[in-house]
Amino acid sequence: MLEACDAELVGRWNAGDDAARAALFERHYASVERFFSVKVPRAARDLTQQTFLACIELLPRLAQPESFRAFLFGVARNELLRHLRSAGREEARLHPYETRPGGAGITPSGIVARHEIQWLVLRALETLPVDLRIALEMHYWEAMTSSEIAVVLRVPPSTVTTRLSRARARLAARVAELGAPAQALTESELERWTCALVQPP
Repeated sequence: MLEACDAELVGRWNAGDDAARAALFERHYASVERFFSVKVPRAARDLTQQTFLACIELLPRLAQPESFRAFLFGVARNELLRHLRSAGREEARLHPYETRPGGAGITPSGIVARHEIQWLVLRALETLPVDLRIALEMHYWEAMTSSEIAVVLRVPPSTVTTRLSRARARLAARVAELGAPAQALTESELERWTCALVQPP
């Protein structure tokens, strides 16, 4: 039996089917929790819950049910920015990714660093401004299109294309500064290492 797509579940949820809502939330819960746990791990659980609660209230604004996932991450981004604005000076910063080569390798978010270059990529990602970091995470880790990322960031798709290009360039420059070998700095290699961070061993 084929699994219902997001758009179908949204339609059933709008029709009053609580089971459809629960299925949607279960499908996307781990990804949303990872979104927060790699940035603000102490608040990740609460922010994940707040995101899904806000989603219930904001669902009537979703004009395109097939864009539910991008809509959900847009809500998550808003919750993150609200948290960062309200946090004290010491807490209003994105947390470093909690992984080191040669160690257990698994963070609360499931990110795995299995190679020194992956560790350098993680360190480089930490230095990016929040929306550039989110754009790369959505592109590489969630396999979102520019149109979907535009929904998350609330900008035109053309702006996303520009930001992704800028983010890749800054990522490559920072990885180089951290000492990565030249052969690892091509766009295809950086993409491979970045995508592999959230793939199972």
